[in-house]
Amino acid sequence: MNASARARIAKAAGKHKGRTRKLTDDQITEARGLISTGVPKTTVARGLGIDRTTLYRMLAAPSSLATEGTTAGDVPSL
Repeated sequence: MNASARARIAKAAGKHKGRTRKLTDDQITEARGLISTGVPKTTVARGLGIDRTTLYRMLAAPSSLATEGTTAGDVPSL
């Protein structure tokens, strides 16, 4: 059995988790708050120790708050 077959089996069994996230949900919430108060995104990214591109990607991704029973109207937008 090759590596891709093992990966498919693990994913089907719910064991494939992928790469770990750079930021926690709390950090993303904090970043959104700082940005909404006018702090430049570059400054926020430096403070979190991540690249600016990573920050943009994290902000664009749906937050896990939306999957925990809240509606889209409850999630703050940028």
